[in-house]
Amino acid sequence: MKSATKTEQPVTLEHTSTHPNLLDKQHYDSHYPIRNLHEYSVFIARTIEEIEKIREGWQNLRPYPTANIDYFLTELKTHSEIVRPYVLTIRNNGRLIAMLVGRIEDKQIEFKVGYKPLFNPKVRVLNIIEGGIIGDTSFEVCALYMSYLQKALQLQEADLVSFSDIPTDSYLYWLGTTQTGLISKDYEPHPNIQYRMTIPASLEDFYSLRKNKKNLRKRVRKLEKDFSGRVAIKCYKTPQDVNQLCQDLEKVSSKTFKKATGDAFVNDAKTRNYLTLLAENGHLLAYVLYIDDKPIAFEGILKYKDVYFSHECGYDPDYETYRPGTYLMLKVIDQLSNDDQIQFMDWAAGDYEYKSRFCDLNWNVASFYIFQPSLRGIKLNAMKLFCGASHRFGTNLLTTFKLKDKWEKFKRIQFTKQIGPTLGIFFYDTPFFEINQIWLDVIQISS
Repeated sequence: MKSATKTEQPVTLEHTSTHPNLLDKQHYDSHYPIRNLHEYSVFIARTIEEIEKIREGWQNLRPYPTANIDYFLTELKTHSEIVRPYVLTIRNNGRLIAMLVGRIEDKQIEFKVGYKPLFNPKVRVLNIIEGGIIGDTSFEVCALYMSYLQKALQLQEADLVSFSDIPTDSYLYWLGTTQTGLISKDYEPHPNIQYRMTIPASLEDFYSLRKNKKNLRKRVRKLEKDFSGRVAIKCYKTPQDVNQLCQDLEKVSSKTFKKATGDAFVNDAKTRNYLTLLAENGHLLAYVLYIDDKPIAFEGILKYKDVYFSHECGYDPDYETYRPGTYLMLKVIDQLSNDDQIQFMDWAAGDYEYKSRFCDLNWNVASFYIFQPSLRGIKLNAMKLFCGASHRFGTNLLTTFKLKDKWEKFKRIQFTKQIGPTLGIFFYDTPFFEINQIWLDVIQISS
């Protein structure tokens, strides 16, 4: 890996319409029509000063909150592992039409089989941030992205490029997973499913579409009857709400299965600053359920354009029999049905049964890497390939020998013994598992 520090002079590619010749244009033309790439000019911002010069254009593209320019700059200034920004801008006839927002970071990444890390090399990664693909996503724009990213890898600015949850029917995914060369391509992209629900006109309309509507109503009545006069739901939107919201979310999240997986909500300065920024820009929207003023469940945390994002959620397992998470979700749907601005509820990527039960929209996404075309890149690619193939092979083996159900039952018992009955059930319900122990599992459940 090429050594570098934050004080080094980065490779500079100023505004240019002469682009890296890394695209097989003849091959592309057989798949997609492509316009003249010389109509486009590209600039890569690699310093905070260069980013400030494109502030107005960045804001005009109305990025997703995690790609807000002020939040991005705060991240750059407060995280020591970040070497420098990598913000690729594309203009057409002088007008900013698209941006690819990334950071070059020195970090350890984990190549896992299930939850078990088998390799954790220290790498320099060009990480495309969540929401970092902004504006035009036409074929020409995505082709330019890939050309410049491959050029950055050739110049050893990073060991690999990381993309997360890219729609598999997009130009960017096709280019990134099929057109980057035998050495650089990721042979085991991590697939996932993104779920979204259309907000109904009323809660009654929501009930009418559900086969289990009687059970849903019953759960609402049971909680309200057993805790009559003691139930409250608060909505948090303003900067003044942030401290209380973070305290309550941390209390609940620390009791959920996410604590065991290391994904629990963290009440730290970074989180509070981010939520404050969301609130100041009108994006914060979170709900918390209380019983006797004690936080029991939460969901949220933001809204963007016509979508409410329920990407943070959890409930106190002591109240599991009351299904407080479902209760809160129903109450939130009731409130959102009266909000003309919000049309959808997004439940993020992750193939969970409850999402498929409630959501009417879904699409396939995948996370993948592009590796440096070098011996180091080959080594990293081999690690990723081994872990991904092992995961797939283990899953297919269990399915072939019809051992999957027995194995899942065995894992449920093991998780319950390890982290308690309530946490065990929820940990088990996650879609990943420790395939590295798969052979031991097969032996035990077959005996």
